[in-house]
Amino acid sequence: MPTSAAQVVAFVPWLVIDIGIIYTTWKYGPQEWKHSPIVARNLGWILSLGVVTMIGAFWAFIDTVGIDPASFYLGYSDQFLISCTSLVQLLRRNSTAGHSWGIWFNRTFGTFLSMVLFAWRYAFYPGSYPRVAQPIVVFFFVASEVLDVAYAFVYSHIAAQERLKQK
Repeated sequence: MPTSAAQVVAFVPWLVIDIGIIYTTWKYGPQEWKHSPIVARNLGWILSLGVVTMIGAFWAFIDTVGIDPASFYLGYSDQFLISCTSLVQLLRRNSTAGHSWGIWFNRTFGTFLSMVLFAWRYAFYPGSYPRVAQPIVVFFFVASEVLDVAYAFVYSHIAAQERLKQK
């Protein structure tokens, strides 16, 4: 549960976007998985099981470390996972389908700004933000940005190849 109105304002839009992503995947995913009929036929079950499993995992993690640390760790570990899987998806598909510079920029810049904000808070109020300097957090910050910068180069290369094929 959100602990403040600010959290509701900040996170509900992302929940709505995530629901839209799941819906779109559910609706159009089977066409993307034609090469694997078992996945294409069972994508709804796979998505449902994934959502339920992750809700359980998040709940257990929150119960273990508390709501405030959990939201921080989960947010940045999720961002790391998104950065990693976005890059892997580009490399695996060798296609920019489903990707765009706008999505990359907003995701990368938004994550970068949040990291700058937390670094500033830690620099000026270290007692209030001690987890910012923890090794796992520094890893998530740096690795996410490195992957996002690499993504830009890979995307640019693949987009150039796609343009050459169209000529």
